[in-house]
Amino acid sequence: MLLFVVSAVCPAQAPVPAIGFEKAHHDFGQVLESGPKVSWGYRVANRGQVALRINGVKASCGCSSVSVGRRVLAPGEETTIEVAFDPTGLSGNVHKTLEVQSNDPAAPSARITFEATVLRGIEPSANGVSFRSVGRDEKKAASIRLRSLDGRLVEVAGTKIKDAPHITCTHSMDGLDAVLDIAFDGCLIPKFSYNGTCKLTVMTKNHRYPKFEFKIIWDTPAPVSAEPSRVTLVGEGRAAVVVSSAAGAAFRILRADPSSPIVKVEGIGRDSAMSHTLEIAVSKSAKAGGYNETVTLHIDHPEQREVEIAVAIAFPPTQLARSLRRTPPA
Repeated sequence: MLLFVVSAVCPAQAPVPAIGFEKAHHDFGQVLESGPKVSWGYRVANRGQVALRINGVKASCGCSSVSVGRRVLAPGEETTIEVAFDPTGLSGNVHKTLEVQSNDPAAPSARITFEATVLRGIEPSANGVSFRSVGRDEKKAASIRLRSLDGRLVEVAGTKIKDAPHITCTHSMDGLDAVLDIAFDGCLIPKFSYNGTCKLTVMTKNHRYPKFEFKIIWDTPAPVSAEPSRVTLVGEGRAAVVVSSAAGAAFRILRADPSSPIVKVEGIGRDSAMSHTLEIAVSKSAKAGGYNETVTLHIDHPEQREVEIAVAIAFPPTQLARSLRRTPPA
């Protein structure tokens, strides 16, 4: 008996280059926007069996420039890819990616990354201030510091707040920093105004940072309010709402304006009183779905003209079908 042994011969895998980095990410930490460029050298090695060719490095923005030490590496050899970061014109947290293009078949576009926190030469301590629930007989104050981070004096040329007679801003110096002192006078709140957002504009003598803008949010308790101020109705549900005067002055509800005809308001009387109880319901004409509506009540209170109630409606399809079955034919 003759035995024939057939052996399958698999060709050996061809040697390839392999790119590798000692460290593929670098954090520059805090850098000054008006300061010099910062740089970092990424060590790159050929961990393969044949020569590695670095064809180029593609940056994700114009804020970084690249210099490659050697573009061809024999197996085991290393070089440095120098990346310089220019923070000019940037601020806050910055994350950038660069693609190292090579003849490595497994990673033809390997990524290296860096991050930095860019600080301006003048850095505000806050983006704005809030004055909440300020009474019309109250005064409140807040401050924002313009911090000097480049060693130069922060000089304020002027401040401006538009259409807000009850809010003023002055400034003072504390070392190299400027301090913005914002005052809120509840006695000067315009009649029929109960909340708002305004902009504080600050001009400086620094040509690099000539202007800063801050948001000021405020509100004051309204003399007439609804409890609850937001109701949720499911299907054909109803909700009771009490509209009352905190100051004890009687008033009438002149009319109710729902934002959609699917919302009904019942119980509006003609009498003047310090408190009114209403019912908010959903019309049978509502289609299945979810709605976010409002009801605006017009009142004759001497210090307030309107009260707004938010209405959230969820009308399931099964609820709609039952409603249609109960509706008598025309």
